[in-house]
Amino acid sequence: MRTVIVYESLFGDTREIAEAIAGGVTQADPDGEVACVSVLEASLADVAQATFLIAGGPTQFFGMASRTKSGTWLREEDHASGRSRSGQALEPGVGGETLHEWLNHLPEATLGSKAAAFDTRLDNLLSGGAAGGIARRLRGRLYDVIAEPEGFVVEDMEGPLRDGELDRATAWGSRVAHEAKQASRTSRPRGRARRADSAASSPTSTGQPGTGHPSTGHPSTDQPGPDQ
Repeated sequence: MRTVIVYESLFGDTREIAEAIAGGVTQADPDGEVACVSVLEASLADVAQATFLIAGGPTQFFGMASRTKSGTWLREEDHASGRSRSGQALEPGVGGETLHEWLNHLPEATLGSKAAAFDTRLDNLLSGGAAGGIARRLRGRLYDVIAEPEGFVVEDMEGPLRDGELDRATAWGSRVAHEAKQASRTSRPRGRARRADSAASSPTSTGQPGTGHPSTGHPSTDQPGPDQ
């Protein structure tokens, strides 16, 4: 199986989660190919060859990050210095293409292509999340989303990750890779998907966050604020 993980990250936490997920995918599919790349490095041509696409990014103001939302938190001088106003280092390329924009240009999936979505978020009952929106956009591009959107908790809007989240990301990566392999065994041969096929199928994911967060026991709410 060829897996591509595409992530957007502002302060490095989402990148760390993506890398941990890649480790879990490798555990579940040791003979497969796994690529973990930022949205700025993700080639649409390479993604088109993937049998399993995992996409994730930070939560900002109840949903996916955008240039407008980031602009309310990061100033021009922050981009120039490479650090937020609190002194937190920014990831290379912050201010460039967002995952939201990248997904808008993603070609329709080939028949049988699987996908999963994740985000980083605060553990706050009043916040929203990015993963559900990512999953919906993947379905809109005719991917078979084979797992519930997942969120990984940060302690504050600029991080760090909560203790144990990297281990949980590795375990999640292993689980969704196993599910993608199982689902691929029953898929038809790869070819360009058709919307009629998509309508007839019944993805296992609902596009909504889960009912409970494994590490907190709280409802799996996703959050406002910049990322991680």
